[in-house]
Amino acid sequence: PVVRIGPDEIHVNDPQYIREIYVGAGQARDKYKFYTQQFGEASLTTVPHELHRSRRAAISPFFSKRSVSNLESVITGLAERLCLRLSSYSGTGLPVVLNDAFSCFATDVITEYAFARSYDFLQNPNFLPNLRLSLQGLMVSVHYVKHFPWILGIMDLLPFTVVEWVDPRVARLLQMRKDVKAQVEALATGKNQNFRNKHHPTIFHALLSINAPASEKLPTRLWQEGFLVIGAGTETTALILSTTMFYLIDNPRAYNKLKQELVVAFLDISTLPTIAYNAVIQEGLRLGVGVGSRLQRISPTHPMNIGHWTIPSGTPVGMTSILVHKNSELFYEPHDFIPERWIENPQLDEYLLSFSKGSRQCAGITLAYTELRIVLATLIRRLDFELFQTTIEDVAIEHDLVTANARLGSQGVRVLVK
Repeated sequence: PVVRIGPDEIHVNDPQYIREIYVGAGQARDKYKFYTQQFGEASLTTVPHELHRSRRAAISPFFSKRSVSNLESVITGLAERLCLRLSSYSGTGLPVVLNDAFSCFATDVITEYAFARSYDFLQNPNFLPNLRLSLQGLMVSVHYVKHFPWILGIMDLLPFTVVEWVDPRVARLLQMRKDVKAQVEALATGKNQNFRNKHHPTIFHALLSINAPASEKLPTRLWQEGFLVIGAGTETTALILSTTMFYLIDNPRAYNKLKQELVVAFLDISTLPTIAYNAVIQEGLRLGVGVGSRLQRISPTHPMNIGHWTIPSGTPVGMTSILVHKNSELFYEPHDFIPERWIENPQLDEYLLSFSKGSRQCAGITLAYTELRIVLATLIRRLDFELFQTTIEDVAIEHDLVTANARLGSQGVRVLVK
């Protein structure tokens, strides 16, 4: 289970060592520059432990339980809008691509929160356009840029039409970067005053106002932060929602049981996090995985002890969430959708790596869970769905595009609204 997979990297396929690799705030863990350099200076991918800690301290308050609770009315309102849009397909016989619908929803949430200026993608006919193709292009490009980091610099110098001709995926990435830069600049220069009319804080207006070194508030760093916030807050959420809906619709017994439970529970939305409904969310996260790439950590000063191996400091050591989530010793019938497993054994939470673990765990975990709970509860309680020309192959993981993706030719999870 402990294998040297490259000149500098060790992979561990043994879940009992999760806490040795993904430690809490009391111990230092750097990220692996080779795997993060293409994402720039965002807090999520900052390499040195101490710099990451200061950057995370600046952004974490916006993803606390209290802050997300203040945003809940926005999330609920957008979930209602999503439900209304989907209900318009009822009885038409026209399929809906849930991946597109959920991408629009997640984008509207995070752009409203980040910039006080929602993209309003939920208003788009057929939920198009959205950021899904741009983000998929980004994820494919990441593997190239990792080995050739100078590519983006060259692409930035070329006319957009040339880049689009050479590689449309990179072109979509550059267009998205350009838009995020414009959003940050609008806040920095005062052109965007929308935050004054919001009852919730706005991430990037607040980051521009905090007491921090000037270098941390430069537009060149903040747009990279914004780029990662949107990317991480959109595609992963949409992917987990789509995967969870597939398994529920494909399992009428589980769907109907959950629907009955939600009719009662939805009378008090505060009860949602405490009911068995959580088990459905956890199982969706387990099968959807979230991040499919290896999650490396480096102990900069002390060796890691993995079994009888002593791994020197400075060595990238990681696990792959897919392998942990499909470990048959932890999860019986690991390829099946069985929410009850989380009720039978609450300790399984220790092995859910969708948001990683430890001090480098995804800062947006509370926001993500809130979106998942509200959207799934709203849709399942009010609507009924039928899969349309969609099979397990449309959600089964085949590709590491940073997120764990199904076959590249898949059209997504398509449904009919009954």
